[in-house]
Amino acid sequence: MARQVASGRSVAAVGREYMVGWPLVHRHFAAHADALLIEPEPPRVLGIDETRRGRLKWIKNEATGRWARTELFATNFVDLSGTGALLGQAAGRTGKAVVDWLILAAWIAKEELRALLACAREQAPWSVISHRLHRFLSWCADSGIPELLTLAETIDAWWPETPAFITTGITNARTEGTNRLIKDAARVAFGFRNLTNQRRRVRLHCTHQTINVPAA
Repeated sequence: MARQVASGRSVAAVGREYMVGWPLVHRHFAAHADALLIEPEPPRVLGIDETRRGRLKWIKNEATGRWARTELFATNFVDLSGTGALLGQAAGRTGKAVVDWLILAAWIAKEELRALLACAREQAPWSVISHRLHRFLSWCADSGIPELLTLAETIDAWWPETPAFITTGITNARTEGTNRLIKDAARVAFGFRNLTNQRRRVRLHCTHQTINVPAA
C-alpha cells in the first residue's frame, strides 16, 4: 500500500482497493516515506518558486459585507545545482516565508559543525575531518547569510586550535573554569593584598571539590 501511494496514487484510492481505512494506509505510507527521505546535500544554487495550495476561494466579511479573495500558497525551495530535488516548502509566498525556511540553513550549519566536532568522539581519520570541515565551510559560504559567514570565519580563524581538540579530545574548558573560580574568590575577599594568602585561598577554593574539606 505504501509503495502504491509513493507511485503517485491517492491514499483514499489505495484504501478502497485494499478495503482498509485511510489512516492505516497513510500511516504505512508515512513510515515508508520517512525511511527514504534523507537530509539533502547543501545546494550551491537555491531555486525559489511558489505553488497555489487548493482552489481560489471568496470569503464574505460579515462586518463589512464585502467579499475577499483568499488563496493559499506554498513557497518551494529547489536544488538547482545538483539533483533538482525539492528541498522543502514553507507556508505562504511572502518574504517572511522565505526567511522562515532559510532558518533551516542555520540549523543545517549547526548540524554540520556538530558533525565536524564529533570527529573527536569518533576518533575519525584526518581525511574525514577535512571532508566535514569542507562541508561546513561550503554550506556557510553558499548560504549567503551574514551570521553563518561570521561563524565560518570564526572556525577558520581558530582552525589551528580546533584540530587539537578533535585529535586529542582535550579542551581548555577546565582552565577557563578555574579562571572563573579565581575571580570568584577575589570578589568574596574584596581583593587580596598578600600574595601568599591569595594563592592559598585561591588554590583551596579551586580544589575544594576534589578534597575533603571540613565544614566551617
